Amino acid sequence: MTSKAHHKHHQTVTESLDAAKLPAEPGDGGKTKMLLVAFGLVLVIIIILALNSYRSGGPAGGQATTLFTNPDSRQWDVAQAGDVVEVEYTGKFQNGTIFDTSQQDLAVQAGVYNQMRVYQPIVFTIGLHEVITGVEEAIVGMKTGENKTVTIPPEKAYGRWSQDNIEAMPRMRNSSRVEDVPLNIFYNVTGEMPVAGTSVEVKGIPWTITVLEIKNDVVTVKHNPQNGTVIPTIYGNTTLTLTDDRIYARLEVKPGDKLITDMGFATVLDVTNESIIVDANHELADVTLVYDLKLVSINQVEDIYAKEIQQQILQGQQLQG
Repeated sequence: MTSKAHHKHHQTVTESLDAAKLPAEPGDGGKTKMLLVAFGLVLVIIIILALNSYRSGGPAGGQATTLFTNPDSRQWDVAQAGDVVEVEYTGKFQNGTIFDTSQQDLAVQAGVYNQMRVYQPIVFTIGLHEVITGVEEAIVGMKTGENKTVTIPPEKAYGRWSQDNIEAMPRMRNSSRVEDVPLNIFYNVTGEMPVAGTSVEVKGIPWTITVLEIKNDVVTVKHNPQNGTVIPTIYGNTTLTLTDDRIYARLEVKPGDKLITDMGFATVLDVTNESIIVDANHELADVTLVYDLKLVSINQVEDIYAKEIQQQILQGQQLQG
């Protein structure tokens, strides 16, 4: 849960119903990862497509909140700031329709089951704002095994809709075909020493690279994708076009697709030749929500750690008021 369009630790519950976490490739995962870091073109593509894994469901993080905790009067039998708590939850609209839950059987029954997510209680530290404000405040003071139903206004849930969260982003990005790669990384990802003038294949990139020069333990390489190369992604395809020195990547998306922008997760509203119009307002912006909560457990972390979090909260309260 998040009270703004910006997302933090846990991805929004409704978005988790639409997205899957991307598993790592078995086998040469380390080499492929190094390659992605080393070769700037692939990094550009990652930026364009925002190929970040969606997290599993659960109330995503929100703004800071006042939790009314004094570190000198800590009670371990109730949930307080600094505690790591485990919570079962079911999120509903005011008409009773369930939009998310941590319980698989209930998700199936309500028609919101997503086979790509894990159904289990959420775990978070009170005071670190890993869940929306309304849920965090509701858990404070609860005892293990206690149930509570709370109605949460938009200001303490996913915020208000704002025109400021509608923006245009470029549809085309480009990168140099020539990259400098440290010699040790080149060897790790190719399994061979570079030889000027030769082309090599690298697992993880669907084209060859040509070694142009080796100097001072730096290998200068050139990328050789074919014009029109299409790279499939979870958001759609990206089409590559070439010039002698640049590679251009064009994102093929359509209205309704999800992207990751500098404002967080966003929904594509419109697509032109030059730009993509996105809406970064949360899907639950302006919506009052009802949550059924059950405090499964309170993990009593070391008192010194809990007091440290509590003290930070109190200091923040003093600064605010």
